Amino acid sequence: MGGLGSQLQSMVVEALAGCAKSSTMVLIAVFLKHNDYKAAHCRFVVFGKSNQQDLKDKIESATGKPSWGKIVQTLHSFAFEIWRGKDKTKDYKIDDRRDKYQSIAQSLGAITKSGKEGDLDKKNSDGVSVCCEAVDFLELVEKLRIYCVREITPSSVLAIAQRCQMDTFLINQAEKLEKVAYWCQRVLEEGARLAVEEKWIDYTDMLWLLWKEQGRFRKAIDKWRGKLKFIGVDESQDMNLLQIAVLKILHNPQTNFFCFVGDRWQAIYGFRGSESDCMDIVQREFKCDRFYLPLNFRCGKKHLALVRQIFPHIKIEPRSDAPEGVIRYIKESELSGLLMSEREKIPTFGIARKNASLINMAIQLALRGIPVKFKEGLVSKKIYNFVRQAVSCSGQLYQSEKFPQVLKHYAEAKIARLPQNNRLIVEWEIRDLEKCCLLLFYQYQIRSLSHWNQVLEMIFEKKEAQIEFHTIHSGKGGEGERVLFVYPDETPLSYPGQTSEERQQEQNAIYIALTRCLARNDRPSGELWLVIREVMEKGKSVLKLPVWLPTSKKSPDNK
Repeated sequence: MGGLGSQLQSMVVEALAGCAKSSTMVLIAVFLKHNDYKAAHCRFVVFGKSNQQDLKDKIESATGKPSWGKIVQTLHSFAFEIWRGKDKTKDYKIDDRRDKYQSIAQSLGAITKSGKEGDLDKKNSDGVSVCCEAVDFLELVEKLRIYCVREITPSSVLAIAQRCQMDTFLINQAEKLEKVAYWCQRVLEEGARLAVEEKWIDYTDMLWLLWKEQGRFRKAIDKWRGKLKFIGVDESQDMNLLQIAVLKILHNPQTNFFCFVGDRWQAIYGFRGSESDCMDIVQREFKCDRFYLPLNFRCGKKHLALVRQIFPHIKIEPRSDAPEGVIRYIKESELSGLLMSEREKIPTFGIARKNASLINMAIQLALRGIPVKFKEGLVSKKIYNFVRQAVSCSGQLYQSEKFPQVLKHYAEAKIARLPQNNRLIVEWEIRDLEKCCLLLFYQYQIRSLSHWNQVLEMIFEKKEAQIEFHTIHSGKGGEGERVLFVYPDETPLSYPGQTSEERQQEQNAIYIALTRCLARNDRPSGELWLVIREVMEKGKSVLKLPVWLPTSKKSPDNK
């Protein structure tokens, strides 16, 4: 707080897992209020609606003022508020299906629509697109926005293709690159025009338009730059270049200062365009002082000792009165029995790299009468939509005897349409979702779409349950007095062509999973259970221990 109050110097706060990131933001809000800052002159920027609500509630409670809670916004909504001016959100058509730029490209003739061939994806005599597939072109258009490319030329298209490993555009044919660049320019210009004149936007437009049309919105930008005294940015490690550029527009070193709070080792959203070195970028761009928060207030000493042993470069430390904590290796066949035999139920946080692993475990527990709930029902919606779309695309009514084949054909068709960029990771996600569907189908012999709804409601829509399941990505920021790390051998995910950045982010996923365990001094807690798969190899049952587990820890009896 001393650094915050002494001068208008922006700062980066590197807070490791469980080291009070959100508490830091709350303390800053209290400090600002007590030092006569007005809420209207401050903003706390977060990513995601649930994070917004959580921080809003905490700041309101700490300051005792609802007005301070109201200044917590997602960056998208904040940028949109700036450039839309006096217009209301309801005045805009917001494309939440992500098909605005597809519609534009089709209407201009860049890509095929209703059998009318597009200039880019029309087929030659061999049935191959003469320039590129529509899905790759649309992915490129999105990348040009996220990476803030202002001058769209063959060279800039090639640079983005190289950066994002978009093999389709890594070509030496100048004529093709010129055509792609021409259509990118036209589609993006039309997208900006429709946003301003016809109020048709998608979520990326909320940020991109403020950056692209700075001249048009100069009066509004100058108003906010003069008005704002402080902007705090939570989970800063997950920003992309467009998000950083929008914040840079609002930065005035003479009148306002920024505080970026994050943990570089929790960066796991590279597949969305986030920068793995984001904390270094913002320190450089905003000329920030840097502060470190290595003291963990969540985990037990044994949990953090394991983290440091696996990741010696992460200097995370327990608080002085931290309990020892417990680490247990549990065979999956023994898990339900252990949970059922407990006298005192402990709030439990289940986490895994794959949705299918969580569903498999949820089915096993449900059969023993142990309820499980999933975060926000998102998995349930994904599964039902996947099933419904598979049936719809088959052109037939739901038939249980044909469903596995219908599902397989649909998954393969989706994979065939994937853009080259990030193809393998997205293919893995589709296969994971397909496996989720098959696990449920075979277990419950699902007879119809309405039966699917019933099964999904039974499995996922639990209001009260001892155990809550998350993937590592959805569970980042969560915690439990007991943590079930389900099938830890599946992390890190590895696949051909994986970049060094992708490999690092998979390592970060392990760090996140191992630091979810809440160890309290006032009651039994702090239990990290590694739930180990049992597989048959050469006729023997073998435990699938993770490769990252130190040799000294690989005894199932280790506690």
